Amino acid sequence: MGEVGGNGYQAKANLDGTLTIYHGTTPETANAIRQSGRFNEMSFFSHAKSRAAFGSEGAKQYGKSVVEVKVDPRDVLFHPGTGELEAGTGLVRGK
Repeated sequence: MGEVGGNGYQAKANLDGTLTIYHGTTPETANAIRQSGRFNEMSFFSHAKSRAAFGSEGAKQYGKSVVEVKVDPRDVLFHPGTGELEAGTGLVRGK
């Protein structure tokens, strides 16, 4: 797989070419995301669910619930300073 967002992060791709990322949030928001299939603009993600990565503890540090999502790597931008992935225009299931 190539770089995510052209910022030097070499992501490990799934066999189908997608990238698995994680979003930590409240249980209520996690349920809403799962039902709607939508992440708002400027949503942030981690490439790790709970282990330390890029100086953080992964998505679990952001909320009690973690939503796993598989995305086209071109739909997210990697921030090398924080290790976060960003969906600046949001994400919608199936698009």
